[in-house]
Amino acid sequence: MNAPDPDARPSAAMPRSLGSRWRLLVSWSLFLIVLVGGVFWLRQEDTRVKPAIPPTVSDSTITFNNRPDGVRTEPVDSATLIESGFPGRLTWADDRTSRIRSPFTGRVVRSLVKVGDRVSVGQPLAEIHSGEYGRAEADYQLAESNLERSRMLYQAGIVSKRELQTSEAEHKRARAEFLRSQPAMPEVLQGSRDGLFLLRSPIAGVVVETAINPGQEIRADQDAPPLYLVTDPTQLWLWVDLGELDINQLQPIRVPFDVTVVSRAFPEKNFSGSIVQFSEFLDPVTRTFRLRGVVNNSARQLKGEMFVTVNWLGGVEDDAANRLFSIPSSALFLVGEKRYVFIQATETSYTRQEVQVSREIAGRSIVRGLSLNQRVVTDGNLYLQQILMRSTKAAPGASEAPVKEGGKP
Repeated sequence: MNAPDPDARPSAAMPRSLGSRWRLLVSWSLFLIVLVGGVFWLRQEDTRVKPAIPPTVSDSTITFNNRPDGVRTEPVDSATLIESGFPGRLTWADDRTSRIRSPFTGRVVRSLVKVGDRVSVGQPLAEIHSGEYGRAEADYQLAESNLERSRMLYQAGIVSKRELQTSEAEHKRARAEFLRSQPAMPEVLQGSRDGLFLLRSPIAGVVVETAINPGQEIRADQDAPPLYLVTDPTQLWLWVDLGELDINQLQPIRVPFDVTVVSRAFPEKNFSGSIVQFSEFLDPVTRTFRLRGVVNNSARQLKGEMFVTVNWLGGVEDDAANRLFSIPSSALFLVGEKRYVFIQATETSYTRQEVQVSREIAGRSIVRGLSLNQRVVTDGNLYLQQILMRSTKAAPGASEAPVKEGGKP
């Protein structure tokens, strides 16, 4: 048998060693390319906003040689152009609503109207049998007869004036007790049949609620729901609950002022109304205060207890220094506990200015401290603030609080 050739092994292993070294070389080459590219990218400056020549800083004003491409501005608007949307609730107008209860304890014989019926002043709503009413009617009739007899006897000189006055007082008491069943028509005395009386409506309107059934027992001395709720639905009351921070915004506004009301049931239609009263206190639990208004509902589309959105135009104070303006909320940033914006002073310079924020509405902020002929920076304001911070840190012993975007702590 021939012995193996000792020169065959090195020739077979040589290609495998060269392939391994080649793969290792390629891997390291790729790693170095990625590393160099990453370092180059990290050191690359954002030429979108950073100019080639550094800007100059004087106090709170930054001046560039050319206007940076990434800095965008928007004009300052008057706050009267911005609507304030607040949640509200509609209720029946108390000055046009009557919650009718029986003045006497008794039993319902029959109801004469139903929900949705329109009634007039004095129209009968229900027939009720009441022993109390029967006694009141009998006492009134007796007092009326006694008064007539006392007048005749007084004219004849038989009784004294004091006795006549006593009869008159008893007649007034009995008449007032009897007329509790006639609140709308006290001058018309309706007779009864064995204690039956008609429960009447004191106002004209629409029956919107009932809580009455034939045979129902009624007690006048109990705080029960009203038997009938009659109202004029062509005008509703509007209630708006505002937070404590919203009081400042309402200071320039004087009641009454006009509002528009929008309902989810009619999103494309605005209903006219007005705020007529401010609450003088805060709710101790919710920390809110209430506004009351009236809404025109002549078409009777809006309903009681409906939730709506209430809009009104922002106010402007008489003092020009305290005027309210509207800017995008993105223009605000917070430094410490103060809110600032950058104002475009010239085509290439920007000045930081402090503002006082009243409130925020749908991405816009209502502020004081600006004027209509100014433009605020909405994109790039944090970059401008970083320039100011670097300039402040470069000054001996100077420091500044961290910056937060949007003016929110």
